[in-house]
Amino acid sequence: MSKELVESSMYVASSRKLWLELEARFGESNKPMKYQLQREIGQVTQGNMSITEYNTKLKHLWDELLCLAPTPKCVCAGCTCDVNKALAEMTASNQLIQFLVGLNSVYEQARSQIPLLDPLPSVTKAFSMLIRIEKQMQVSISSMEPTNGAAFQLKAQGYRKKTVMDKRQQVATLETHVSNYTALQIGTKKWLS
Repeated sequence: MSKELVESSMYVASSRKLWLELEARFGESNKPMKYQLQREIGQVTQGNMSITEYNTKLKHLWDELLCLAPTPKCVCAGCTCDVNKALAEMTASNQLIQFLVGLNSVYEQARSQIPLLDPLPSVTKAFSMLIRIEKQMQVSISSMEPTNGAAFQLKAQGYRKKTVMDKRQQVATLETHVSNYTALQIGTKKWLS
């Protein structure tokens, strides 16, 4: 606490009165911060980040927002309304949707199928599914790239450079593999051709 603040509240009769006074003075300043955090959460997209970096960034923002604006809790004795559970489920659902909306388009298959799961998975579970898909994509991409020795051998045989159409075909093949893997990971029995 600053010296000026201590001096201005030195003679308050009780800690409760001190708390109420401080809350009245400084409690309103959280609204602009909450606005900024909500706005930032709405604008976060994966972009060039990995799934892990993207999830970490969102989780940090959600945790910061929760500190500024805690979820209300029912505190009545012997509560049977289950409002706490309903609020927790609503928050989890909103966070899952925010997480999925910001994903890159290569995860479109997973992004459209995860919300159909019953029960709706947590962000942590969706993150786990997407990490596996991301790793599979990395393996698929690395297996498409020839090693230096293979590139030298192909060049010696007069191998032509890949055309734009060849690269598009590779991307289409990769997207099909990712879609099939996504369907398998999510539990869909219908495979795409």
